[in-house]
Amino acid sequence: EIPAIQRDYVQGRGFTIEEQDKREAFVTKLINAITNDNIKPCHLEFIYGTVNNNSHSFIPLDGQQRLTTLFILHWVVWNLSTDDAKKKYPIDMISGFRYVTRLSSLSFCKNIIAKDLLPLKVEDKLGNIVMQQPWFSDDWHYDPTIMAMISMINLMEEKLKFYNKEQISDILAKLCSK
Repeated sequence: EIPAIQRDYVQGRGFTIEEQDKREAFVTKLINAITNDNIKPCHLEFIYGTVNNNSHSFIPLDGQQRLTTLFILHWVVWNLSTDDAKKKYPIDMISGFRYVTRLSSLSFCKNIIAKDLLPLKVEDKLGNIVMQQPWFSDDWHYDPTIMAMISMINLMEEKLKFYNKEQISDILAKLCSK
């Protein structure tokens, strides 16, 4: 659970060339770590926080950007996987992720997990498909966290375009393994 005291999700925004390079390098590092068994594990440094005893949620004090990126990666990989893989590893595995920095972010994360994406054109990017869903609020175009998440969704999909559905399903299996 990303608490209200945390800043917006910025890892996906990529306003400057430096931010874009940093974002692309991190996503590439994550994807390489889960697709290539010969690469060293991807260390995410310290992610620390506390556990909310009422909700049994982990509340990060540091690491919210990295955890959000991992949540988005899991969601993208799940959406690009085969139907068999989706059945074996249901999306509700990550349904406990909550982004409560503002109500719009919380609602967005709930919707991308709970709602099936209505199919649009095959060539549309996932992020653009999300923005065309009936549950996507026009106001969310002005939410920096949501737009950064959409940007990250599109970047991850772009990085995964060299993998077929079966390979992406293998990635999902690795993401869901212990």
